[in-house]
Amino acid sequence: MKEHFENQYLDSFNYWKRISKFKMRILNSMLIYYSIFMKKMVLFVAFCKLIPLGILTYVLLPFFNRKGRRFSKRLNKIWFDSLAIVIQNASEESADFMNYGYLFQENINVEDIQDTPRNMYLHIASNGGSVNLSGKSLLEVGCGKGAGGKLIHRKFKLEKYTGIDLSDEHIVIANKGLKGNEGLNFLQGDAENLPFDREKFDIVLNIESSHQYPNIGHFYNEVKRIMHPNSLFMYVDFFDENEISTCESAALKAGLVLQEKTNITKNVCWALEKTSETKTLKIEKGIPKFAQRFIKEWAGTIDSPLYEKLMAGNRSYIHYVYTI
Repeated sequence: MKEHFENQYLDSFNYWKRISKFKMRILNSMLIYYSIFMKKMVLFVAFCKLIPLGILTYVLLPFFNRKGRRFSKRLNKIWFDSLAIVIQNASEESADFMNYGYLFQENINVEDIQDTPRNMYLHIASNGGSVNLSGKSLLEVGCGKGAGGKLIHRKFKLEKYTGIDLSDEHIVIANKGLKGNEGLNFLQGDAENLPFDREKFDIVLNIESSHQYPNIGHFYNEVKRIMHPNSLFMYVDFFDENEISTCESAALKAGLVLQEKTNITKNVCWALEKTSETKTLKIEKGIPKFAQRFIKEWAGTIDSPLYEKLMAGNRSYIHYVYTI
């Protein structure tokens, strides 16, 4: 009798054990499919925001007055928040650096497409190695996801690095894993209204960000305000032909003194050429077809209008060094 009950118990236990395993497999499958579904939904919602925002921000609003430009700042913020979500969800791989890249010479092998944007940071921040950044305090305006700031803080042994960006999503990404690192600080904020005291920083850095600012004069005024007499403003961006003199006049009016001006368009084009094929493959693999052309323009592939303008000389990529 005892053996009979033991056998019944074992049979019952094994039965419910099999049932439990089956339920767990179903549950795990449901969780996996739910995770994939939610990821797709987040990506779809972000894309639904991205395309109309891009058209509004970059096509329609530039034709309007100052109110339109102020409104474009709000759209820019939503645009980059949405773009960060798209990039994070569309690809398993990192795309933390957001500039077009820099190569010192044409015939250089590029193993990782992130190498050329890293080069841009190292070259501009140190002015080609001529500026010693060790022990300095540096503010980067338009820090993106913070990868460049972390790189130069480590490489050049900065005393303190502060990054500011309009996008909340960028700052969330930048601040991941920073606990206990007092030398790095990332904040959400506005380039035209910097939340810092006067004469605060030794170096101010701005890489490929100022073309997004509705009022470039306000930005230059803020840069001047937070610099002390020995500070340097390291600045690089692309400009259409008619924008160069306008921006330089605005910088002069703000009290910035031009020390160096270098056209690095060819260096940027070399970087775009070396990385275009890989970028195109990633875009075609991870981005819906209807949005690929739009994202290729943002990424600077060699079939994009941006690259064509740079090659034709209608747009220039210029590196400035200012003092006060």
